[in-house]
Amino acid sequence: MKYLYLLLSLILSFSLSSIKSYAANDTIVRCKVQRASLSDNMILRIEHNATDTFDGAYDASKMFSQNTSQPQIWIAVPAIFTTQLAINSFPFYTAYKAFNIGFKTTVADSISFVAYDFARIDTNIRMYLQDFVANKIINLRKDTLYRFYSAAVNNANRFRIIFAGETTYAGDTLDYGFPDTLVALRVKEGHMSVSDTSINAYNVNIDPNTSLTVESNATLKVWNYLKIKSNENGTASFIPKGPTTFVNPSIVEKYLSDVTQGGWYLSSPVQSSDFNVFNGADGVWIYDANNGHWQLMNSGTLVPMNGYVTKFTGINKKLSFNGTLNDNMPVVNLVRTSDNGGNFGWNLIGNSYPSAIDYDLIPSPNKVNLNNAIYFRKLNGDVAAYVDNLEVNGGSSIIPSMQAFWMQVSLTKTNGSLTIPNSCRLHSINQQFKKTNNKNSDALKISISDGNNTDETAIKFKPEACSEFDAPFDANKMFSDKNSMPQIYTVTPSGDKLAINSLNFTGTAVDLPLGFYAANAVSMKLNLLGINNFENVYKVLLEDVYNNTLTILSDLNSYSFTSASGYYDDRFILHITPAINNITDNQNSDVNIYYTDNQLTVSGNGFESDVDFEVYNALGQKISHGTIPQNNPHYIKKIKIDSGIYFISLFSEGHHLITNRKLLMW
Repeated sequence: MKYLYLLLSLILSFSLSSIKSYAANDTIVRCKVQRASLSDNMILRIEHNATDTFDGAYDASKMFSQNTSQPQIWIAVPAIFTTQLAINSFPFYTAYKAFNIGFKTTVADSISFVAYDFARIDTNIRMYLQDFVANKIINLRKDTLYRFYSAAVNNANRFRIIFAGETTYAGDTLDYGFPDTLVALRVKEGHMSVSDTSINAYNVNIDPNTSLTVESNATLKVWNYLKIKSNENGTASFIPKGPTTFVNPSIVEKYLSDVTQGGWYLSSPVQSSDFNVFNGADGVWIYDANNGHWQLMNSGTLVPMNGYVTKFTGINKKLSFNGTLNDNMPVVNLVRTSDNGGNFGWNLIGNSYPSAIDYDLIPSPNKVNLNNAIYFRKLNGDVAAYVDNLEVNGGSSIIPSMQAFWMQVSLTKTNGSLTIPNSCRLHSINQQFKKTNNKNSDALKISISDGNNTDETAIKFKPEACSEFDAPFDANKMFSDKNSMPQIYTVTPSGDKLAINSLNFTGTAVDLPLGFYAANAVSMKLNLLGINNFENVYKVLLEDVYNNTLTILSDLNSYSFTSASGYYDDRFILHITPAINNITDNQNSDVNIYYTDNQLTVSGNGFESDVDFEVYNALGQKISHGTIPQNNPHYIKKIKIDSGIYFISLFSEGHHLITNRKLLMW
């Protein structure tokens, strides 16, 4: 028996050495199990001339050791002659190949599984070890060591070795199955949707500016990690609608540039992220809404839905949040303390999902005792605002992943709450706050500029609105934390300063105080935006009370002025009137209208019927009216008109417009 054992060992040794020599130029991997000083080996080799069954030219059957204390390992492959191989050669033309690995030990002990001698393994080919007993998958690399404990066992299916190429998708929908396979999944371009299948992945990498959705009819299990990547071009996005399982913590990156005025406003996309994610920061601050002041944070755990402000100097920074991805976020509670030295209802919260959310998709019952507006601190220090499909300074209903934002508890309330369900999530590529919804087609905007910085205010006409602050439609003014930046806002009758102001326009003139802040005594400029949408509806006039001037802002679109530094709520008044002077329309060259010596004269060839006329001042107020008799070629109406701008309309029977004219009296 001793000589037979020696002979079998020599045969096996010869077989292994022959294969090694023959396979010197092929892809080959050796694996072994070891307990103390005792070990056993096997070989897997990619040989495209081989078959998937036992091949006598390339394969070697397993001959077990006579030493009962030695652990044993073999390859279990379905074949005609044997299912136990010491050496297995196989073709590898697809993205996946798997082998069940048998294991035997007669001694309960700690065992090591080692993969080594990776000859010419292509970097695109990944190799994994799946332990069915421990329910683990290990990424095999050269000299990788996996330790496990085993009782005495003879198990033909303890392990599986998997060869897999990286599965890369560029804007595709994955709607076919990988049954019982393992992939290394990478979303390289565009959007990938996993539909009607189950994915068993070792790693999932979602490249910057790409996105991955697991649809409700699909499942995803990730054995090692899922990484949501970020760089200077943007951040990736992930939405799991179907069941997902993560064996290990996920990784979410956030790239920060070194260009910021007031810091980065962030929120954690994972549960229980450690404060150390901000290592190297100049500081990390949280807003204490109960006391209305900032607190410096030195340690602890980041709370999902909370907002944090951090700042780095010197170089660009990439944060890496590690943990369980946030999903179906719970309610977040907000407070309002005293309006005399308190927080005035301001609360800093955040989008803690690894994807963007659409604020407009949050159901109204999920917003309790809250003003409807949301606010974002921009990198230049200014504030963007959004409410009711209207934005200023680039605000948006789309809140990027990890973006902190401000909300305000309503006046007279001491607390409020917000719940953001999964149904509000969406993919918004570039995942950095700098986009707008372009929803301003029904609004007027006025900007103020000092040549370097610009700020905006917006006005919208809405039948449900009133002249005072409307919580569903208006946005209070949140001022820039950059003192050198000009600011502009409208002022309500009770003195509230608004960034977005919705009003009920009944057809008569609206007089609206326009306030501003100037940091220095410089030349400034007001610009009217969006009037092209209303050129036949409204006229906008700007009254400069200090200079005693009236400017048709809707015609000139801008007004330049100088100002000392400070806040001014009483210098400008916007007069918004009906656009009764459609000067380019209905012009009747047979009619002449002029004013001189307190007389309004209408001359022409005479009218075939009586004609009504109406005279309006620049504020839209009717100051005179009358009727020109039929066939009267030269009608004179005595009327005293002060200097200013006036509009005259002539109507035939049935109130059909004949002409509109504008008179300038100086």
